[in-house]
Amino acid sequence: MQNKRYYTRDAGEAFLAPESVDLFLIHPPYFNAYSDPHGKPEGQLNNASDRNYFVNKIIDVIKHMEMALKPTGTIVVGLPTDENLYQIIGKINLETNLKYGPMFFWDFTNSPRIEEIVGKESNIFLNLHKGNQQVNSEYDLKSYTMLDAWIIPEELQSLSHLGHSHNSAPGQIYERIIQRYSKPGDVVLSLIHISEPTRPRLIS
Repeated sequence: MQNKRYYTRDAGEAFLAPESVDLFLIHPPYFNAYSDPHGKPEGQLNNASDRNYFVNKIIDVIKHMEMALKPTGTIVVGLPTDENLYQIIGKINLETNLKYGPMFFWDFTNSPRIEEIVGKESNIFLNLHKGNQQVNSEYDLKSYTMLDAWIIPEELQSLSHLGHSHNSAPGQIYERIIQRYSKPGDVVLSLIHISEPTRPRLIS
């Protein structure tokens, strides 16, 4: 039986207990991707228009996760391959003590109508830890390159920003990462998500 807990707080504020989480799996909001179809909720990070502010807020979340991460734990952060990615990596190097594990690359350019709907892009999932990372060696990951298609229901394809209305990545991608970097009974947390707070049913 899973015990689930939901938070409605600023993910950049340190409210989690130190060294209390085994795996963070997050897919943060995209920069300057307005959530107009959902009333543009106040406080949504994707509504930020200043790039430096956006990057610094993501770093605040990563520092919060670093504090709350167990010594054997893992932080996986999904980010689009844009200029923010390189700024975020640079700040992780300078402002945290986290180390890098093998990164995941998600290429969903083979998805039906994807370029027409959201443009041509891919995602990198950063793999961060404190140096004594727990890995489930019995789970065969097969590859760090993921080619899973992003299947968007027809009725959602006309929305201006699909991240607020549809899964931000196929569920099997998250399942692979969870199986690789956690075990039954571990604490797994999505601290900030591309769609929060509009789709809490997908955050656990």
